[in-house]
Amino acid sequence: MVGKDGGKKKPLKAAKKEAKEYDEEDIAFQNKQKEEAKALKAMADKAKGGGPLGGSGIKKLMDEDINKDNNNNNNNFNNTTDNNNNINEDEIIFNNYINNYSNYLNNNGISALDLLIQGRDGNNNIITFCSEIDQMLNGGIPLKKITEICGVPGIGKTNMAFQLLVNTSIPFDLGGVQGKAIYIDTEGSYSCQRVREMATHLVNHLECVLLKNPMTQTTYIPTVETVLNSIYYYRVYHYIEIISLIHQLPLFLEKNKDVKLIVVDSITYPFRCDFKDMGLRTRSLLSLAQNLMNIATRYNLAVVVMNQVTTKISPNQKESILVPYLGESWTHICTYRMVLFWKQKQRFCHLYKSPSFKSCFTSFDIVEYGIRDVGFNHPPPLNPEDQENEKEKRNNNNNNNKPNEMYIEN
Repeated sequence: MVGKDGGKKKPLKAAKKEAKEYDEEDIAFQNKQKEEAKALKAMADKAKGGGPLGGSGIKKLMDEDINKDNNNNNNNFNNTTDNNNNINEDEIIFNNYINNYSNYLNNNGISALDLLIQGRDGNNNIITFCSEIDQMLNGGIPLKKITEICGVPGIGKTNMAFQLLVNTSIPFDLGGVQGKAIYIDTEGSYSCQRVREMATHLVNHLECVLLKNPMTQTTYIPTVETVLNSIYYYRVYHYIEIISLIHQLPLFLEKNKDVKLIVVDSITYPFRCDFKDMGLRTRSLLSLAQNLMNIATRYNLAVVVMNQVTTKISPNQKESILVPYLGESWTHICTYRMVLFWKQKQRFCHLYKSPSFKSCFTSFDIVEYGIRDVGFNHPPPLNPEDQENEKEKRNNNNNNNKPNEMYIEN
């Protein structure tokens, strides 16, 4: 190409690129990349035998790491020896739990007939002391299931929980499960005085039943102290704590296999206050419910969770209704759902969800004795003479009949 003045025309130079400005973070990132590349190149040279490791390469690196780990293990051995007994005991329980569950998965299941026969054997319900509610549930709160009890504040959810706690101590011969209970308190609603009051009336009721039915053969009647001693109380403040507690319950239940009831009062509070991510809350609830269902099935116990209610606005925004909290996902988790509500200044219990029974509702009352039928008249307490006669009769039964192990107090 020739220019006007002759000679070859010089090509146009490209415009200079503007110098890119780097901030401190960009410079630090570039330096880090350079250091990582340099370290990778050095390791590659050592692996090939070009470095100070000679021809041993990677194998020698591995040997050095193993020797370092062994030295660390030897240094820490003395620090961990004191805790080995406790750790080994927990590990044994946990391994037994895992092995039992593996055996459970490896078998061929169970037939519907065997399942029906198992359901008929023994006492598989915890009574509420309200005959209408017990009849509605075919005997009371079922074992191996999750039952949800929800309602407005002051309707009686916590009193229902207290009644179930003390009723767990009712002996086998009198229609109970004769076990212990766990109460997980998230709201600080537990009342020692109220539970003691219910336990006192329970013992009085059982002694009156024996007086009216002298043919009843039993060698064990719990005392108030025995009933209170059979309740384990846990106070949690955060959803992480309740998830951790439920996750560790199998270790406790392996040592205390006579636990027949777990009450969570309430499941709502920690998941209502501490969550902004609804997806995370749903996943956490599903995981928690799966653990509770597994515990209920494997250890043959009942799980009862208390739930609050919230207001739901209709699409036309003209009507509002009260619905259980925690959303639709939680609705499908519980096997049974009981809704407590007020109607004309009277408490009612509505069996809202059940796989075996139709939806229905009945009235109940909360009195000094606990949960009872409406208009129930509690028998008067025993006088000292009747109490002495009853104790003498039970002692004679103990001397004449060899008691079963289940009736012996620890």
